[in-house]
Amino acid sequence: MAKVMLRTILLYTYFLLCTAVLFSIEAKLGFIKIETPLEWLIPPFNIFLAIYVWQNRKRFTSYFKHPVILGTIALGVSMTISALHSEVPTHSFKGLLLWFNYVFAFLIGFIAIDFTTKEQKNFLLWCGISYGILLIYAFANYLKIGINYHHSYKMALPFANGHTLLIAMAFPLWLYITSICIKKPIQDKSLTLFWVFYTLVIYLSYSRFYWVFATFCIIAIFLYYYPRWLKVTLLSILLLCIGVYIAYIKISEYRNKHQVWLDPKDHTTAFVQIESIFVLSKNESNLERKNRWKAAKLMFEENTWTGIGINTFPERYNAYRDKLEQDKIARTTRYNDYMNAHSLYIGTMSEQGIIGIIALLGFMISCLYFLRKWTIVGILIFVHYVLLGVIEDFTLLVEIIPCFWICVAYAIKQTS
Repeated sequence: MAKVMLRTILLYTYFLLCTAVLFSIEAKLGFIKIETPLEWLIPPFNIFLAIYVWQNRKRFTSYFKHPVILGTIALGVSMTISALHSEVPTHSFKGLLLWFNYVFAFLIGFIAIDFTTKEQKNFLLWCGISYGILLIYAFANYLKIGINYHHSYKMALPFANGHTLLIAMAFPLWLYITSICIKKPIQDKSLTLFWVFYTLVIYLSYSRFYWVFATFCIIAIFLYYYPRWLKVTLLSILLLCIGVYIAYIKISEYRNKHQVWLDPKDHTTAFVQIESIFVLSKNESNLERKNRWKAAKLMFEENTWTGIGINTFPERYNAYRDKLEQDKIARTTRYNDYMNAHSLYIGTMSEQGIIGIIALLGFMISCLYFLRKWTIVGILIFVHYVLLGVIEDFTLLVEIIPCFWICVAYAIKQTS
């Protein structure tokens, strides 16, 4: 009876944690920043979870032989080694503690609770409703402050800092709903309406990554369920690309004729943002990423094996940037922002060195081991996080890692 009661407490607290991820606000406690209420809930949840896992340890023993769990352990070992050799130990051990807490809560928690089919459906419904409320808030706020590139970073404040993080929070859920809506269109009107609204927010968000990737996913899922439309779809894409190219030439000629780039706000227009997908120099975010990647290369060269320490890139970036020749650094409006490396792979390389890269590759390979058992949605979720890692270092991004580790946990459950 006690075990059943403990599981019930963990189940409903897990639901609460997932909502708290969406609506937590960063608050300061002395010199420490805490996501409130999320990071107040996780420690007590993890204590009860540890008790539950211990009580049922015989049932969970097999999971610790699972390749993905072993890959996750390798990540933890690599982070611990980098923290022990860190240039800023306090930041590293704080990051390490945060990582272990989130992984234990969202990965081990999902596996340990062992959702029934009904509970899993209720969980997805709960997450969908919670995220839908956040999207409505963000969209209403976006309309209020004005739809443009700079405002897209503020649309979901104070809950999500930036358009990419807002969309990434629950993008696997969008993929799942997209699959349902394309396979059985208009069968569930409320679900279809939610999908349309979510998709609208994606395309209005100015997140260039999701402009491209969401479009790719819609096409991939459509062709998966309706392969007979392959030729028509490819021909349509070809004609669309030709049309877009012609329109691009015409708009460029107009812009050159009227020298519209002289307008200080020109770089925020939708045309320039779309153009910046292909011409990197057109967007200052791209330029700032290049700055950080150059500094990351220097960090790696000076700390090849263990890196500068997990969670220290924002703290040490200015020092390493100043070591570079100034003609190699582009001055942007985000030049002095306190940010990570903006790439999972480059961030891992600079903060954890060769050991971290080996651990990350091992983790990714362990996930690929079960590729043959994945659905189209599972494959796209994996590709999503692999590609998102090119432009975001989400190792410790509290907006992204809960959903990421839930997806990993679900994959482990499906392949055990």
